[in-house]
Amino acid sequence: MVHLMLNYLCCPACVFAMFLFEILVEIIHFNLFIILFTAIRENADIDLFLSAELVHSVTANCELFLDYCADWPCLEVVSDNGLFVPAEDGTSASLNFKNAGGEVVVSVSTNMENWTYDISDDSWLDVTADKHYITVSAGQNESTESRKSAITVTASDNNDNSINYVINVSQNYAGQPEITVGSNAVRFPAYGELSSEVVVETNQDDLDFDCTCQWPLVEKTDNGLKLTG
Repeated sequence: MVHLMLNYLCCPACVFAMFLFEILVEIIHFNLFIILFTAIRENADIDLFLSAELVHSVTANCELFLDYCADWPCLEVVSDNGLFVPAEDGTSASLNFKNAGGEVVVSVSTNMENWTYDISDDSWLDVTADKHYITVSAGQNESTESRKSAITVTASDNNDNSINYVINVSQNYAGQPEITVGSNAVRFPAYGELSSEVVVETNQDDLDFDCTCQWPLVEKTDNGLKLTG
């Protein structure tokens, strides 16, 4: 059996679609054997016979596969915001707001006719949506307990086919230590300016750091850290 390696799949339905594709390849191999057997039995020109029959077989099977996959439910929910972290299984994601709150925009795409969303707890979460996007907003959490909610996105059609995607939303409690680093990698050019500043944001009164290497030179600034090569 042929095995295909994919770097990215928009949803679990696509995994099953690729499994069907592998079955399709095996069917084509079986059809090829039947075609060769028929050509030999009828003393036909094997090259000419094989060319015509194989094209017909591959075309028919591929059209059948594509028609089936076009109707298979697929739902993709993504965001370029770093607070939005998709799960590896492609069916859910986590979204953690800092204590101060904020806004995150999520893109929704599907091959289904329509999609809706449901919120488990909207007492602290504001969610709006249009045709392609969901906007999730949270105000400052003044409580000493973290907040949690879940947004379930459901895509469906008129044939009762549906698929779900769950966004697990949470927010830090008041006073919970927080730190945000503007960049997790610094690259110095081969020549020119050999210094770079990394912005560090925190809700704590003091910021300290520990550097275990002799290069580069690291210094604390009002906005974060300065690295000099």
